[in-house]
Amino acid sequence: IVLALCGAAVNGVYGVAYKIPAILMVFQRIFAQAWQMSATKSYKDEKSAEFFTDMYRTYNSFMVILCGLLILLVNPIAAFLFKKDFYEAWMFVPPLLISVIFGALTGFLGSICLAYKDSKSMGVATGVGAVANVAMNLALIPHFSAMGAAVATAISYALMCALAYKFVRKYVVIENNLLADILGYLILTAMSVAMIGRIPGKYAICCALFAVIVLMNYKDIKVIAQKIFFAVRVRFNGKE
Repeated sequence: IVLALCGAAVNGVYGVAYKIPAILMVFQRIFAQAWQMSATKSYKDEKSAEFFTDMYRTYNSFMVILCGLLILLVNPIAAFLFKKDFYEAWMFVPPLLISVIFGALTGFLGSICLAYKDSKSMGVATGVGAVANVAMNLALIPHFSAMGAAVATAISYALMCALAYKFVRKYVVIENNLLADILGYLILTAMSVAMIGRIPGKYAICCALFAVIVLMNYKDIKVIAQKIFFAVRVRFNGKE
């Protein structure tokens, strides 16, 4: 749609913007592969709800923190990764990063549905997200160019994630703090607006907002750090 409505030049710049979200997607895919196996093995356990809750909270915190860090550093990363003619592609990166979070969480929740042999629910969520994405692209791109496509992608993935979250609750009640999670996503959105809008003092604002995210997820950060430390220690000691 970007190619058809905005031309090859804009489409090329928009395509380059995906290089930075790809960094976040690398970590997401590593987790997703391990998570798929764990979900299939654990869904019948008595403590499955507790297990799914802990994994969801840790996964969400990890993705939100890493996304916030990439938004904060988007300019220097773009200067390093993009050629000079494509540097302006950095403006499309923040909403695409946020879309990766929702895509990752949707995959996480979808694994739970599949563990319970329910592929229909995820089919519905994916279908609704796809239709919404196309509709918003057609509505936003003529007015906002490729930025409309980036925003449409983020919103459609958020919708898909919300539906997946609703469907999963038929099988498992994830005891996360939904309001805190939404606040985290809103803070990422505010960081994105500050960066894209080139608001005066944008780095100070984004640093302060990122600090809030870190404080909000402090407990989960400790869990992640402990798991990484344990994995590294096991690897160097050669023990399982």
